[in-house]
Amino acid sequence: MKEQKNICIDISNVIPGKGGAGGGITTYAINFVENLDLILENEYSTVFCLKNTKLDGLTNLKNIKVINISLNNNDFFSRMFWLQVRLPLFCVYRKIDLLHRVIPEMPRIKVCKYIVTVHDFMFDLYLLNPHLKKYLKVKNKFKFYFLRHLSKSAIGISDFVIVPAKAIKKELKQKFNISEKIIVIQEASKKSNPIKKVNNKQKSPLKIGVIAGFYPHKGHFKVLDLAKRFLESGFSEFQIYFRGSKVFKDYVYDLEMKIIEMQLEEYVHFEPFKDKISLAEIYSEYKLVLLLSEYEGFGLPVLEAQAHSVPVVCSDIPIFKENLKDSAIYIDNDFSEENISNLIEKLHDEEFMENIASRGNLNAKQFSWKKMAMDTLDLYNRSI
Repeated sequence: MKEQKNICIDISNVIPGKGGAGGGITTYAINFVENLDLILENEYSTVFCLKNTKLDGLTNLKNIKVINISLNNNDFFSRMFWLQVRLPLFCVYRKIDLLHRVIPEMPRIKVCKYIVTVHDFMFDLYLLNPHLKKYLKVKNKFKFYFLRHLSKSAIGISDFVIVPAKAIKKELKQKFNISEKIIVIQEASKKSNPIKKVNNKQKSPLKIGVIAGFYPHKGHFKVLDLAKRFLESGFSEFQIYFRGSKVFKDYVYDLEMKIIEMQLEEYVHFEPFKDKISLAEIYSEYKLVLLLSEYEGFGLPVLEAQAHSVPVVCSDIPIFKENLKDSAIYIDNDFSEENISNLIEKLHDEEFMENIASRGNLNAKQFSWKKMAMDTLDLYNRSI
């Protein structure tokens, strides 16, 4: 008889943002645990999930034992005491054979097998790019430097590193010169809805949603440039709505001032925060989802839009091309007159937009939270 093992999944650092439906890591953590619970059988003695008390959900699991942890992630000492003292002691006391953390922070003391999920290299992005770094206050700069150090340490000590895409695997290999312990396990979007008819020839303005937290790398200023180019090209039948958690207050203020400076008040708006709103409710409000990020680890909003049959226009960064392939409209940094003209023509082509929505919906169905959980479980079995 195979010896049974104990697993601990730590999502205690994950708390919901203020964008209405939770951030990407929150979405990943909840869907992973829920789907893992559905496929677990009796190969493990106990599977624990350590969850922050501020995170709702995960209350009706059958095979995973959820333990609520009171943890203030904004308090440096509380966070480090949990990571370096309380968590290792929990693993020793509960005789844990494998610890999986969904953010790249691991105890320095190796008390069992370690698996860490690395979603992106956002700390490097901000610390190495002046146009992003300027939005980091002194406290946040220290935090980013320290978290980058923790991330490097976690990658080094872990037995396996899960990444959501080949683009992140490539970046990880370049930064750390490792490959054998990097495992690509794709994330997903919610179950697809039936394809809806897209009608972009209607007289009402084209309602465009920018679903992204207010982080400087999310490309909100590029959206303003695009809006201005639309108007200069004679296209004015559009309304753009920014929707997301206002993380960087100075960034939001600069956006508000830029909207006034560019005289876009009639065309660009901020959606008010709505608590407990569903993904279906969010995406049903828009005829088009626009995301001009300069960097992403996975980019859940574009897949969520496709799952709800909303056409996607996005930047041509590697991660979007990897996940969306030919199911989206890509925009490069060159907002030339020809490029803008071609984009406007596509937006007015009802048949083309219906085709993009259809291709997007089919593309979203290739990504499955259940498959993500199964692949992760397979990795657990390989580890212990």
